[in-house]
Amino acid sequence: MELNKLEIPIQLRTVIEENGDKEMNIIKQVGQYVGAKNREVITFSEDTELGEVRNFITLQDGKVTLKRSGQLTMNQKFILGERTESIYRHPYGTLHLEIHTKKMQYDRMEQGRKGKVIIQYDMIINGDQKRRHHLTLIYGGEKE
Repeated sequence: MELNKLEIPIQLRTVIEENGDKEMNIIKQVGQYVGAKNREVITFSEDTELGEVRNFITLQDGKVTLKRSGQLTMNQKFILGERTESIYRHPYGTLHLEIHTKKMQYDRMEQGRKGKVIIQYDMIINGDQKRRHHLTLIYGGEKE
C-alpha cells in the first residue's frame, strides 16, 4: 500500500445551534496528512485553555472518526444516517454524547485540490441537552 505523507494546512470550523443561539469556533493549524487508497488520516495539535490537545481524524466514504487526546479526550464517530455514542472527558467531568449524523459530504484531497468534509449532526448531551452541529473541515493546499 502506497502512502502519501504531507504537511498541510487545516481549517476546522464548527457551528453549534442551541435554543436559537449560535456559537462558532474556527481552528487553523498545520498538521500531518497520510493518504491511502480507501482512507485519509489527518493529525494536528491545538493549544486550548486546558493545554495541548492532539487531534486524529480518519476520513472514509460514509464515515469520519475524530479522536482527541490530552487534557480532554473524545472519540466521535460520524456515520451517515446512524446514531453513535461517545464519552467526552475533561478536567471538570465527563459527558455522555449521542450523535445522529444527518448529512455528510466528503471530497478527498487530490493533486492541486483541497479536501473538504461537511457534517451536519444533532448531539444530545447527557440524555437531555440537544444541539445541532455543523462541522466543516478543509485541508490541503498551500500552507498559509
